[in-house]
Amino acid sequence: SSTLIELSTENGRIIIEPTADMPLGAIQLVLSAEETSYLTDEGVYDLELIAPDLSVERVMQGKFKLDLEVTR
Repeated sequence: SSTLIELSTENGRIIIEPTADMPLGAIQLVLSAEETSYLTDEGVYDLELIAPDLSVERVMQGKFKLDLEVTR
């Protein structure tokens, strides 16, 4: 399968910063409305950390299911 949307700290699409509730850092994923329209009702994801020596560690992976066209 191919990557539909790539988020990283390098491209500014993942923001990690401390909050009052999470002093070690909360992870914010930044997607545009157009990008979310590309998402289907289910898929897979992973979260990898890349160290300065370029070694890669997958810290999360899984499946997701979405309720499409939900607004708040």
